[in-house]
Amino acid sequence: MSQTVIVHGEDAAFAALRRNVEEIRAGAESIARSTADEVLSTVQAQVPVESGTMRGSLTTLVVEGGASVAYDGSARYAGWVEFGGTRGRAYVGSGRWLFPTGQRAANAFVAALQMDASRQIANYPWPSP
Repeated sequence: MSQTVIVHGEDAAFAALRRNVEEIRAGAESIARSTADEVLSTVQAQVPVESGTMRGSLTTLVVEGGASVAYDGSARYAGWVEFGGTRGRAYVGSGRWLFPTGQRAANAFVAALQMDASRQIANYPWPSP
């Protein structure tokens, strides 16, 4: 004797899951952009300023799934100031400002992602069959 199980609302549940994933992705991208903006502001406040060119060369970039902070290349000496290695400036492999600031922001970034995803999942209006 065979039994049949009918699942009602399966299509609606999968559609809701897809929408929820998109909302979580949008939240993650927003958090990435705001974290990059915070890192940018912090690094701009830390880099030495003579003419302001190096500070002005810091920028945020939109990358797949988020954002990044980098020197845009307009201050050709930014790498030497950031990392050193020649002409009396000690080499610092991890950089002096940009990478260390990004590393410090990483834990808060991950925590914000987890909190936002949990909040969105908990508050999502899941469909009733």
